[in-house]
Amino acid sequence: MSFVGPRPEQLTIVDELARRIPFYRERLLIQPGITGWAQVNYPYGASVEDSARKLEYDLYYMKHMGIFLDFFILLETVKIILCGGRKSGDEDYLQFREDLVAAVDEVPSPEPGDGVREARRVTAVS
Repeated sequence: MSFVGPRPEQLTIVDELARRIPFYRERLLIQPGITGWAQVNYPYGASVEDSARKLEYDLYYMKHMGIFLDFFILLETVKIILCGGRKSGDEDYLQFREDLVAAVDEVPSPEPGDGVREARRVTAVS
């Protein structure tokens, strides 16, 4: 297990969600983590719809994973732990987050044969 990555699920839950949500098993291509993009962006959820939404965040993370995104996720996790999460109306925070996501989107994807694992090239389905 790593610090940052999709949160692990019980195998029985994974089997059920994989049967109901397309591409759910794709999140198993990378190591699970203690915290992740879905955890800092989406509230706790227990339904299949919530799991599908969190999968979108996990696939986004897989496509854009790197040291800068991991660092940002760790900072967000610490902020959530210490401050109790984002307060509604925190415009500076929202602008900072949009700027970070835009900056991460500008980073070019790795080219084939550069030694990067294939799991880093998984793309999210919109």
